Parts: sequence; C-alpha cells; structure tokens
Amino acid sequence: MHASSLLPLLLGVAPTSVPHVPWQAQTMGEALLAAAAFGLVGLVLVLLGFKAFDVVTPKIDVQKELTENKNNAVAIVAAAVIIGVAIVVSKAIAG
Repeated sequence: MHASSLLPLLLGVAPTSVPHVPWQAQTMGEALLAAAAFGLVGLVLVLLGFKAFDVVTPKIDVQKELTENKNNAVAIVAAAVIIGVAIVVSKAIAG
C-alpha cells in the first residue's frame, strides 16, 4: 500500500479516485523555469530543515562551535544533517 493512499484514512476523509497525471514541460523555457522553481523550493526546505535541527539542539551553538572553536565534529554533524535533509527534500520533490 502506498503512503499517499493512507493519508485519507488517517485524516478520516473518503479516498477520491483522481488519476495521477504526470506533468512534463512542453518547451525548454518551461523546463528551465520548473527546474529553477523546484531548486528554489528545495533550497528553502533544506534551510528550514537545518534551522529545525538548530532549534532541536539548543545546547550546541553550531555557529560559535564552527567559527570560534573550529570544532570539526560539529562541522561533520552539520554537514550530515544538511545532506540528509537534502536527500529527503529531493525525494519529496521528485515524487
């Protein structure tokens, strides 16, 4: 069972039978516009994901640890968080 078919059940809404119609760009301009739009949405979502990580870990001041203390461990964890969020965002955008 696909996750999207569980959503109506979780929300208590009757499932609808709307067919999935994939969208494809008809021109190069549409493709470039779509790529730019999805890229911008992806960047915003990755930034929000990193800020959520920053809020969830209040004891660690990431910026201070990186700039003043030159803490490589925090840099590696921050990079892993950004890469992880970016993977999730890319899969969500791609479908």
